[in-house]
Amino acid sequence: MRRILKRMVGYSSTTTVFECRRCGTCFSSDEESCTECGTSSIAKYEF
Repeated sequence: MRRILKRMVGYSSTTTVFECRRCGTCFSSDEESCTECGTSSIAKYEF
């Protein structure tokens, strides 16, 4: 699936996004806790 998306969008590298599972705040790097709500539940997505 990831290969198909890369071909459709034209990206050759992987983009990683970290997102708070509670409030939805996004981060560009891995955080131990959310800076907005303080939860430690952070999701990691690679595209």
